[in-house]
Formats: sequence, structure tokens, C-alpha cells
Amino acid sequence: MNRVRAGALDFLVCLIVTAAWAARVLPRLGTHLRDAYDAQFQAWGVAWVSHALLNAPLHLFDANIFAPVPNTLAFTEPLAGYGLLGIPLALVGLSPVGVFNALCLLGTAFSIWAISRLAIAHGALRAPALLGASAAVLGASAVANLGYVSFVAFGGIALSLVAWKNLRETGRWSSAAALAAGLAGLAWFSLQLFAFGLAALATVVAIDAVAKRETRHLGLLTKLAVSLVLAAALVAPLAVHMLEARRDHGFKRDDTESRLYSASPRDWLTTTNANPGQAFLPWRSDSERSLYPGTAALVLGALGFLFFLSARKRGGLVAAGALLAGLGIAGSFGPAGPVVPLLKFVFPFVFSGIRAFTRFGMVAQIGFGLLAAAGTAALLERVHARGARAALVAALALGIALDVRHTVRFEARPELPPPPVERFLARGETGGPILHLPLYLSPGDARWIFSSVPHFKPIVNGYASYVPRRSQELATTLAAENIPETTLAALKAWPVGTLVVHEHALPLERLGPTMAFLAKALRTGSLGPPLHFDHRGGDDWVFSLARTSSEDGTSGEAARRFLARADSNPPVERFEESDFPASIDEPAEGQVVRGALTVRGWSQTPAGPVEIVEIRVDRDRRARASFARVPRPDVAAALPTLGSCAEAGYEAVFPMLSGDDGRHDVRVLFRAADGRFRTLTRSFEWEP
Repeated sequence: MNRVRAGALDFLVCLIVTAAWAARVLPRLGTHLRDAYDAQFQAWGVAWVSHALLNAPLHLFDANIFAPVPNTLAFTEPLAGYGLLGIPLALVGLSPVGVFNALCLLGTAFSIWAISRLAIAHGALRAPALLGASAAVLGASAVANLGYVSFVAFGGIALSLVAWKNLRETGRWSSAAALAAGLAGLAWFSLQLFAFGLAALATVVAIDAVAKRETRHLGLLTKLAVSLVLAAALVAPLAVHMLEARRDHGFKRDDTESRLYSASPRDWLTTTNANPGQAFLPWRSDSERSLYPGTAALVLGALGFLFFLSARKRGGLVAAGALLAGLGIAGSFGPAGPVVPLLKFVFPFVFSGIRAFTRFGMVAQIGFGLLAAAGTAALLERVHARGARAALVAALALGIALDVRHTVRFEARPELPPPPVERFLARGETGGPILHLPLYLSPGDARWIFSSVPHFKPIVNGYASYVPRRSQELATTLAAENIPETTLAALKAWPVGTLVVHEHALPLERLGPTMAFLAKALRTGSLGPPLHFDHRGGDDWVFSLARTSSEDGTSGEAARRFLARADSNPPVERFEESDFPASIDEPAEGQVVRGALTVRGWSQTPAGPVEIVEIRVDRDRRARASFARVPRPDVAAALPTLGSCAEAGYEAVFPMLSGDDGRHDVRVLFRAADGRFRTLTRSFEWEP
């Protein structure tokens, strides 16, 4: 079997293994995301890149967020490589959610495959290479990243090292070109991957130059230099946009922030809450701090090292694995470790924008994969009978599967098809950028960003690693207890063409001020009458700021309805969480609810029954099928100091609507007679 066919077959094996490992997410691949925040934002990012490459490639970086600011894709990881790969997936009919999730699985499978190629390049056979790579890749870090596409293709670092090894051994220009393409490809998928790959390459080249005389040959060094120059040229368009964004907006990372997101030694003994095979570990994190390499990878790696010491075989594989594992661990400590300060000095542009140096641990994963491949090879080498070898391979695969198995399930379902207001915006003229309220410029804006995918019209909302100061000031103004009257003129000058007020999503502390501000503008003629759209029993209002009106905007049924709603929502003078008797009895935490949702509980103080201000499903108010205050004699018997509990209980019923399947939070807001507030939350799984 030639190398190309063998490589293709191995990638198919890696894809099957990844799919089996991620079997819990497959039924929801086309409809649900890992969460409603980062995953939804990244799904938008991939969709935007695909859209821009097909329609306006020269304006790829002028994403439709933070309008009218240009170059906004450079405010975060551009995900350009993933967007390019997403084009054929979209063309075969996958939704933006399906495209994103498929890329997550493909990227994970690619990393297993790429690390196995590096192990094979160092002398490992295919089976040990694949087993070792699987043990190292499909661990806690992969579970934390499952459903977030940014770093799933970190195996590209391994392929760049394969290209360097080929260049060192053959001296061919084709290998130099492959190295340049590998490094540039890393950058276009993720600048952080590029940074870590460059660090790994520089370290390996330096070690080779010291240990291997042929590495110091002028011809080889010339080809390496040409390769790096070519890689820099291919990365230049990306670098120019990133540097422009930093210069124009003053974006920077400080040392304090980098240290906050750097690893500590305990993070290397930290797994996720979704890895039952590693439950014996003392620490848990579902973030980038879950760096535990995996029990199977550690055991196999230790065996590989011990067998090398005893038999002096596979020295290159073990040495490469140990070097990369050590580099990744030391690099993950960030400015507090020995590696990052040196790298920031040598490669200032590349490393100055990195916040979470914990992700340097991906280099260590490659190293542990090589060590695990060495240990697997040593074990298989001691078994000569074909049947026994097959049984040992199966046993090792089972052991790895038990170690890296997980319980993650994708639970956040974006609004697809889009709600009525978005369908209106898609087919109408907005007169300029769209501003959605509430405005957070934080993960809460991910839903408005994703909702722009059907039309990609410019929106003022945004969510990225960096946020322009002007946008931050606007968000602060619109969150004020009393929004200044001059704000409307500022919005028109921004310019905002269309204002969309998602009343169902406005938090209580913003509801009164926002509605009062707009109601006054309506009555004075500064705003024309709004359009009204239903949102799953809640309300969306659309105002045009591009059209001016010399008359007051109180005419029309929608305007009268808006004003009545505004008058019934007086501002909350002070909203602070307090503590008084209250309960959500149903649904229970984690309960599976089929059909209509019943929310039941109670609240009372010695002063009397507590008001149920609102009940939200996730962040939204929605229409109730019914609501009643009910007696709770059981509470009165248990807590006699509360007095009669004839109206202490509450029961609300919400119908299940299309697209509701998935995990949700129900939030009940209570207000005591003395004005104190309390919020309780329960998570539940909604199924048809």
C-alpha cells in the first residue's frame, strides 16, 4: 500500500474513532451547539468567513459586527481556515450549526492523524502511532474543546515538524515548500497555533543544530530560511490586519492578564467534569485549565521511556516526545515559566497577543502522543503471534477508550429558522447598521450576532477578544438607570439605521429605563412608530432611525401598545440580590421535561406572600399558558413563623415550542414586600 493510500485510510480510521468518541453529540450535530455563547459566536465566525470568501474576499476582515468599524474580524481569532473548509460542507446542505460541528469533529480527527504521521516519521509503525496519538488527543483538553473549533486542528503543528524532518533528511525544495505551507496554514487557522508551532519548530531546529552536524549545512539552512520567508509572506495579509487593529484601537495584552490565564502545576492534574474515567483526580475544570494528558497516555509514555532505557530502541521517537512534552508544559506556565519570556523577546509580534498560555499545552499533547506511541510499539514488539497482537491492540484501544470517554452532550439550540424580526430585517432595507438591545458587547450578544447569519447585514453589537472603546462607552450609556436624551441623536450620528428592541430579553434593571427612553422619543416625535413582532410569546420592536418624522410617533396600534407597555414597566430603583425564603420545587435540577413545562414553588416572608415578578426560560420572557398563586399548607406547617401560606405557592405552565429541545435554565425573580429581590435558577432538559 503506497503512502498516500495508507495516509487516507488512516485518516478514515481517525475519523471513525473520533465519531465513536463523540457519539453522544452526533444526533444533534446539525441543530445544537456546545453552548449559547462561545460556540454560537464561533459558528457565526466560520459562517462569516465562508460568506465573505464567496462574495467579497477582499473584505474578509470587515465582518458585520461592531458596525461601522472596519477590520473587526481582526478583533479575535479570524478562523479563516475553518471558514474555507466550511464552504463545501455548506454546499452539500449542512446548516451553519452543522458545518461548525462537523469542522470540530474533522479537526479533532485531523490532529490524531497528524500526530500519528509525526510518530511514523520517527520510526513508529502505523498501529502504535494511531493508538498513541488517540490516547493523547482524546483526553481532557479535547473534551474541554469539543464544540469549540478554535484549536481542534492543533495537529498542524505536528505536520510542520514532519515537514522539517523531511527537509533535514532530504534537503528537497518540496519539503521546504511543505514547511512554509504548514506554518502559514497554522496561522490562517489560528494565530495561537502558529505561535506554538513556531516555538516547537524553533526548539527542534536548535536541538538538531547542536546534535546533528548535517543540520548546520549551509544549503539546508538556506532552504530553511527561504521556507520561513515564504511562510511570512503567506501570513503577511493576516498579520497586517491584526497589527492594524491593534494600532487603531490600542489593543494589547498586559503581563497581569497573561499570568491570570497561565497554567499552574496542578492544572496538569486537572480533568473535566465530563471525564468519568479520570474521576480519581483531585481537580476539575471545564476550561483550558484541564490539562491532564490522560492516564493511558502517561502509562504508555512511561513504558516507552523505560523500554528505551533498557533496550536503546526508538530513541528518536522518545527524544522528540520528551522534548515536545517538556516544552509544552514549560510554555503553559506563561510569563512565570522559562519559555514564554524568551519567546516574547524573539518573536514579539507572534506572542504579544496571546492571553491564555495554558493552551501551550497542545504542544505537550503532541509530545505525549509520541511517547505513548513508543510505549505501544514496545508492548506490541514483545508479542509475536498475530492473534495475540490483535488482542493486545484491542485491549489497548479499550483501555484508552475507558480513560478518555466523556459525557458531553450538545445542549444549546440556536434560533433556526430565525425569528420573525430577523426574517423582516433580512428582506428589508435597514438604512444603516442595526443595533440590538440589550447591548452587552459580551457573550450575551452572541445570539444577536448569530441571528445575522441569514443576511450578514452590519450590526452594532459584537463580542470578541477586544472591544473598541467607543462601543464600550455606548454599552455603558444604554445600561444607565436614566438614559440621556442626547443618546438618540448620538445613535443617529453613529450611524444606526435600525433599532431592534428585544423586550423579551431586556433584564429587569434595563427594562424600565430603555422603554421609558424610547417612549419619550415617540411622544416628542424624535422616533416614528415601531413595528411589532412576536418572539415566542414575547415582543420585538423595530424602530427606524434612518427616517425622520416631524410628527409625534404615537399613532398606530403598535405605537399605542408600546407606550402602554412602557408605562406599565416603571424603573427599578435598586436591584440587589437578597436572601429570603423562596423555592423552585419543579422542575428539579437536571430534570427531563417532556411537553409543557410546569414551574412550581413558593415564597413568603413574615410580611406576607412574595411577588413573582417574572419567570424566564433562559434569558427570555415568554407567554405563559397559565399562572396561579396556590396555598402551601406544607410550608406553613414546616415554617410557622411565616404565618398563613394561603398564597405562598405559585404554578406557571409554559408550552413547548418548536426548537425548544435542549438544555434550558428557568429563572424566577421574587420581590418581597420591602422591595428586596431574589433570583433562583434551575436547569432542565426539554424534550418533545
